[in-house]
Amino acid sequence: MGQEGSKGEDATPSQIFAIVIVVILFVGSFGAALIFVNSSIAEPGSRFVLKTGDYFRYRVTGSNESAPISTFAQMNLTFYQSNGYLTTYSTGGYSGPLPQAASKWISYALDRHGMVVDTELIHTDFGAKKVTKTIFFEEPSFLIQYAGIESEIVYRLDISGPSCYVSLDLEETNATGIQVMDHPAYNKDLHAMYTTDNYIATKSSPPVVATILVIRDERFDLHLATTLSGNVSLVAFTDDDIQAMTEGGYLRVNETLSINGLGESSSIIEADEVVLVQLDCTKVEAEGWGGIELRINPV
Repeated sequence: MGQEGSKGEDATPSQIFAIVIVVILFVGSFGAALIFVNSSIAEPGSRFVLKTGDYFRYRVTGSNESAPISTFAQMNLTFYQSNGYLTTYSTGGYSGPLPQAASKWISYALDRHGMVVDTELIHTDFGAKKVTKTIFFEEPSFLIQYAGIESEIVYRLDISGPSCYVSLDLEETNATGIQVMDHPAYNKDLHAMYTTDNYIATKSSPPVVATILVIRDERFDLHLATTLSGNVSLVAFTDDDIQAMTEGGYLRVNETLSINGLGESSSIIEADEVVLVQLDCTKVEAEGWGGIELRINPV
């Protein structure tokens, strides 16, 4: 989409954890479009405060099995407190069903997802905005989210599935203050840097899904291996895969690094490039054993 990258100071030592592990608990699909989400979109004392009655309308475009999508999604805040909100949403103007890989996440458009990769400047219907870019994967959907660095409001959400791509762009809201927030000159930048030499994890009980983000300031050889017995998968995405999905591509997995079952893989990763690795051992038998190994060798 032609965003301009903006990198600032390195993260503080407390932020530079060797490799960030996030355990994601999966929930079932909602049967109705009524959602309660714990959120902290506006910090106390901020110039931007949500209130009951606010709405956010997103332009929804993309394609589903090569058929074009053009519709909208509107989030209506029916109740708001500082620790969460209750919202209903509606869509319209599109005659066909939205792809399954995207429909769930459209209903979550106001919520924050994923790990911060960097700070970027993007062009929105509200002018140029400084945002934090996050990435997130929950099979079969890959999300790239752009949220205001001050307001934390999601301006854009890109969703890629196996046969679909859907982009949400905020086009209208009655929330006051958004016009003056997230200004390009806002003097805060984030430069994510997750670095380590090795990472070894053993299977936990109950089985979990673990997401690992790797960004280093030097070129390195990334070696992955799975030693879990049973049904296990390790899915990897690199900068090229993420960029392709940002530009409207369907779900793209890095076949060189990804592993299905027992195995190992390796690839050369350039400095400052992003690698997202997800281990799924939820289908491993209770008596299963083993773990994963992630080894990094500078080259």
